[in-house]
Amino acid sequence: MSVSAAQLLLSPLFLAAGLWAWKWLSWRRRNPAGLPMPPGPKGMSLKARNFDRGWYPIIGNVLDMPQKATWLTFREWAKQYGDIVSVDILGTKVVIMNTAKPAYDTFEKRGAIYSDRPRMIFLKELMGWDVSFTVMAYGDDWKTHRRVFHQHFNPSVVSQYLPVQIKHARAMLSRLLDDPKSLYEQSKFVTASIILDVTYGKSIADPHDELVTRAEEVIQYVALASVPGSFLVDFLPIMKYIPEWFPGAGFQRWASKGRRMVNEMMEGPWETIKKELRLGSAQVCFASKLIEELPDGPERANMERISRNAAGVTYGAGNDSTSAAVRSCFLALALHPQFQKKAQEELDRVVGSSRLPDFEDRKNLPYINALLKETIRWTGIAPLGNPHATTADDVYNGYFIPKGTIVIGNSWAMQHNEEDYPNADAFLPDRWIKDGQIDPNVKDPIVAFGFGRRLCPGRFFSDNTLFAVISSVLHVFNIVQSVDEQGKPIPIHNQLFDSGFFIFPEPFQVTMKPRSQEAVRLVHDSAE
Repeated sequence: MSVSAAQLLLSPLFLAAGLWAWKWLSWRRRNPAGLPMPPGPKGMSLKARNFDRGWYPIIGNVLDMPQKATWLTFREWAKQYGDIVSVDILGTKVVIMNTAKPAYDTFEKRGAIYSDRPRMIFLKELMGWDVSFTVMAYGDDWKTHRRVFHQHFNPSVVSQYLPVQIKHARAMLSRLLDDPKSLYEQSKFVTASIILDVTYGKSIADPHDELVTRAEEVIQYVALASVPGSFLVDFLPIMKYIPEWFPGAGFQRWASKGRRMVNEMMEGPWETIKKELRLGSAQVCFASKLIEELPDGPERANMERISRNAAGVTYGAGNDSTSAAVRSCFLALALHPQFQKKAQEELDRVVGSSRLPDFEDRKNLPYINALLKETIRWTGIAPLGNPHATTADDVYNGYFIPKGTIVIGNSWAMQHNEEDYPNADAFLPDRWIKDGQIDPNVKDPIVAFGFGRRLCPGRFFSDNTLFAVISSVLHVFNIVQSVDEQGKPIPIHNQLFDSGFFIFPEPFQVTMKPRSQEAVRLVHDSAE
């Protein structure tokens, strides 16, 4: 049976071949020197799965992308292919920077090209997380969102939140005294209490408060959807038009649920604080200040949208990273009591036994500061951060990086680089200390907060929360291994939960023991 020319032209294989040829010609026009992309795996998993290698130009490295612990796979690729690795996912180029130098050269020195975000159709268009300036496209709207946030959380103004952070850190001490085995739960609750108080002036008495659980649910959705490759619709945009009822469109139903939760998280607390301001019962907080600063006239509606988004993102996304750091620090101290003891000796020497530590003490507590730096470095809370995207073709180190490439900074690999941090996988606060002070020659783990113009503006507030909680708890409690009903020690496992975007310790059990009767009195006095 003969095949007509029309049937041939409309066949899927012919169309795919034509699309590939068109892309190849376009590539040669934009890259006349024929420079290569950075090296990377060439669909090796296709061979392992008995796929025809001829499909590689179409599906690329889809089957090579790991489902869990992505940052570890990327680091292994770096050992084989070099510091800069690239893959192709259904025609979308993805470049991974695994060491600090190429990340600095691109994200910092060439920020005008590397500061955009990928389209992220599922997260932003379907789920509605485009309200977050952390994933917005680089442009005027992003700049205005970031400026509104930065005005209230830059280093010169975060001191206004110190009393709130100290208040909640000390309230945590009373709860630990009442329930000595609740450290893991209290570490989550204290950071949520601080962020809700600062953002909306709300006090919560229950870790299962609706405001807390609502934000946690949203961030779980966001964390999964933020990882490139989680949803094929990000690489096949036509899929966004598939209706929810269509077989295989579970991602649409998932996105609809996420959008409802995002709207509730953004709108609910904002409308409540607006009502309280009208009634004169609102507490002074981030949201109330933003509302009072809204201009009159035609710009008011747009500025209210931006202010509402800034408050909602602070409330939703500001808690998870800090609570993960707090839990990771306590886990490390439980596993390494010798570092706990050294930190307590410093607190005893500087603060004494008659009061609790305050922010005024921080400049005289280098070992506590070293402990916090090592926590941020060792943990790698957001190991890949938010992906960047290029706005123009670029050539770096002899490699062609085309416009629209997704560029990922593997901050976890940078924070575990043996050249910068010998014995990098070990938790060693002493690596930061020289002659009794913080060693300025040890590379600061700032990559944990992102890169270039996308560096997290909330890092100063988070750092203060970490100090308030860790120093307060260590001053009055020893973190010791729990025992079971037979008196046998319960092992403390260093197991991580991978949410897609964040990593944090799986629940672990320890027991908090007051260091002395004087410590118990300090806790009671602070509660009163």
